[in-house]
Amino acid sequence: MAFQFKSTNEVLAGHGGLPIFGQILRHLPVINRLLASTVPEAQAPDISHAEVVLSYLGLLAQGDNDYDHIEAVRQDPFFKMALEIELVPSSATLRQRLNQAAAAEPNAQWGQAMNESSDALLHQYAQIQPITIGK
Repeated sequence: MAFQFKSTNEVLAGHGGLPIFGQILRHLPVINRLLASTVPEAQAPDISHAEVVLSYLGLLAQGDNDYDHIEAVRQDPFFKMALEIELVPSSATLRQRLNQAAAAEPNAQWGQAMNESSDALLHQYAQIQPITIGK
C-alpha cells in the first residue's frame, strides 16, 4: 500500500469522534443538573459549570487528562462545536472550578449528577446483564 501526501487549505482535526461524544453527553441528565448546581465560590461564573465539565470530558475523550491540555483546544472551533459549548475555560479556570466543586460536595451534587449520568449512559447504550453471585 502506498501513501499519498497532499497539501490542503482545509482545517484538519484529529478528534473526529468528538461530535458523537458531544451528542451523547447532551442527552444525559448531567447537563441540566450542572447548570442548576451551586458552587459557593463560583456563584455567577462567566463560563458555566456545564461548559467546564464538558470541556474536561472532551479532553478525557481524546485521551488527555492534564488540565493544561485544554489550552491547545481553547480557540479550536471544532472542539466548541462538537461539544456544543460557547466558551472553553483556561487551564487555571478548569482546575479551580473542579476543585471548588469538589470542596462543595455533597451540596454541589456534581458527583451525584455524574454518577446518575454514567448510569443513564450505560443503561441506554450498553447491553449489561446483572450478575448474581451466591444468594
